Amino acid sequence: MRYDPVELPDKWVRIILYSFRLCAVFYAAASSLALLFTSEDKTDFLLHIIVVPLGGLLLIVTATELLCRYKREWISYTLIGAANGLAGIMIVANYEVELIVSVLLLPLLVSVFFLRQKVLLTASATGVLVYVALLAAYPPLLAEQSPAEVIALLFIYGAGTAILAGLLNRGAELARQWQSASTLNKTLAQEKQQIEHLLRVDGLSGLLNHRSFYEEAEKRLETARGLRGEFQLAVLDIDNFKSINDRFGHKVGDIVIKAVADTLRGLQEPGDMAFRYGGEEFTLLYERPTPETDAAFIESVRQAVEKLTIAEADGLQVTVSIGVQAYVPGWNKHRLFEGGDRALYEAKRTGKNRIVRFS
Repeated sequence: MRYDPVELPDKWVRIILYSFRLCAVFYAAASSLALLFTSEDKTDFLLHIIVVPLGGLLLIVTATELLCRYKREWISYTLIGAANGLAGIMIVANYEVELIVSVLLLPLLVSVFFLRQKVLLTASATGVLVYVALLAAYPPLLAEQSPAEVIALLFIYGAGTAILAGLLNRGAELARQWQSASTLNKTLAQEKQQIEHLLRVDGLSGLLNHRSFYEEAEKRLETARGLRGEFQLAVLDIDNFKSINDRFGHKVGDIVIKAVADTLRGLQEPGDMAFRYGGEEFTLLYERPTPETDAAFIESVRQAVEKLTIAEADGLQVTVSIGVQAYVPGWNKHRLFEGGDRALYEAKRTGKNRIVRFS
């Protein structure tokens, strides 16, 4: 028969092993205390009630720790077997103590850590077998147990197993509900991200959209106010775009928009952000520390677009007009855009495919 290993996190293995050590410590303390009050021969009590049983307990704990370290695939059988062994030693050494057989509940309690029905049933079955074996092999224990007590213990053991099985079922049900809720939350979070992406990104160009532009412009204005920094806004418009649509159709117009968007995306440096403002109009938020670097960057944008040719439109050359507005303290995002738009209008009015800068 192939053994199906049951895993248990190291944290819980350590807790169970620590509990086994505590059992040995408590047994030593309780039996040592009993030695002070016993009417039996103290030497005999010390040997048979304390030393020998305690040695057996420590031997089981040590062997269990070694098996858990080197035979992880046996861990469920090891811990349940150890719990039965500890219980058996304590019962034999103290068979006259009332309710001592209740320590046979220890394997059941250990099995609960595994959260598996088969481990619980294994612990229950081995616990019953250990109890029956002790009754058969150790007559003094049998003499102390009346038939009614034996039946009562087996009934309690069976009832305890049933209750724990019910708790495990309930735990498994709650785990499934939690997993289902977690999966649903993850799905909702992914859908929320997708919706937010759709709300922020232009579907045709792949650039951030009109709404995202104003959000980012507001952030940059706040940063500039707080740090007394500077940045620039460029508003770009594809020249003669209406005639392109009229002559070649909207499909070619879409190709032109994508080509310009790809060009802007490729020219961005860290901190630059390109947007499709709407239609054939784009915006760029960027920061260049000097007028010279600002002029060089925007000129590189104009030239890169000017080099575009659209094969689907018989090698059509694309150009853009650009209006640049530098940050002005006290302006809001709408006034900033109006400044860039006025500069763009001037570029269009004075011949297109050129740059007009306002500061």
